[in-house]
Amino acid sequence: MNPAPHALRVLHLDLAIRRWLGGGGAVPVDRMLGAHVSRWLSEAGDGPLFERLPTLVAELQQSFPGTRERTAADFDTAFANVLVEQAFADVAREATRSGRADVFVSLKPHLQANPAGAELDTLAQALSMPPQAVELALAGMRRRLRGRIEAALDLWSGSPESRDTLRRHMRAALREGNP
Repeated sequence: MNPAPHALRVLHLDLAIRRWLGGGGAVPVDRMLGAHVSRWLSEAGDGPLFERLPTLVAELQQSFPGTRERTAADFDTAFANVLVEQAFADVAREATRSGRADVFVSLKPHLQANPAGAELDTLAQALSMPPQAVELALAGMRRRLRGRIEAALDLWSGSPESRDTLRRHMRAALREGNP
């Protein structure tokens, strides 16, 4: 397996499990739990894994007492939130590298809905850009965000059905105001 996708899968699972368990700190998941997840990833192989995540969740619930009160639906929500957050973080990093971090920060609240006319004018003035340039920047960021989300879908889901399920969870995460 290419190390980059494997490392990304480990990161996604680590963050999702921490969120699922209710902890969001910067420390990795407990070593035993992390070893269990690493073993599961190795055994699962290179293929799409979203369809196999319920098996991981069941194993975690069986092996680790702290996971028993958490449901598989809670895990799906946490997982989708992590994928959405990572997509936003990737777009933010791209904006920072291109010297446009200020534009990303200003436009992030509008990535899901177009700003109203007066709001667009206020954004344009704050960013010292014409309104049309703000609209173009917003369209570009949305395109990059969709691309990052599609890349996550490609990484985790193989079948159209699992992609649709994961996409629904991700949309729900966006509607709930996450990230």
